[in-house]
Formats: sequence, structure tokens, C-alpha cells
Amino acid sequence: MRTAIDKILDDNHLDALIRPTSAGNDMAALSGYPDLLLQGGVDANGISAGIGFVAKAFTEPQLLGYAYAYEQRVHARIVPALTPPIPSSWWGGAQGTPAAPVQPAGAVAAATAYAAAAATAGPAPTRAGI
Repeated sequence: MRTAIDKILDDNHLDALIRPTSAGNDMAALSGYPDLLLQGGVDANGISAGIGFVAKAFTEPQLLGYAYAYEQRVHARIVPALTPPIPSSWWGGAQGTPAAPVQPAGAVAAATAYAAAAATAGPAPTRAGI
């Protein structure tokens, strides 16, 4: 996968590839190359659509620069209508200082149960064992 990505980038004198987040997830995962995802906007139904930037190894600073430039140029960051607001009580620090979000009791219990189960389950299955 790395060879294919390198060839596309080199043959076309590109620094990065841009893709919709709905496609190409395996490309970065299988190559081990950095993949930076951000919101590209929302569709007519208010559903978020994203884009991804993929580039060669150790180019994370450049990818952050490309994403920042994209965001500054396009202003695509829109809170989707279907996203509920975060309750203000989650951020209630003293005298205006931010506090850590208050986790719902169910989330804490689920995380604790998961950690306990993982600790007693033994090693994770390998890909061959799935």
C-alpha cells in the first residue's frame, strides 16, 4: 500500500491526497501513513460530511498545516442540526475556569466494567484467530 501511495504522490508531484471520509479508510490504515480527518461541511439533510488528508510517513506537521489552511479558506465547520448541545453543567469550573467534563454515571460504570473484563480475558485475539 505504501508503494502505491508513494507512486501516486511522486508521479503527480503531490504532497498529500484528499479523500472523502466515507472512502479510503483502509488506505491509511494499511499503509501506516498519517490520515487527518476534518469536517468538510454538512449535506442538505444536516448530516456531517468529512474529508481526509493522507500523506507519507512523518508528514504530520504538513498535514496539520493543510487542514488548517482548508478550514480557514472554506469555513466548513458547522455544528450539525442533529448534534445536541453539551450541557453547561459539564464545564462548570470555579470562577470561569474550565473543569473536566462530568461523565455520566453509566459511562463510568461501562468503562470500569470493560477494563475489568479486559484485564481478566487474557491476550487479545490475533487477526488469524478472528
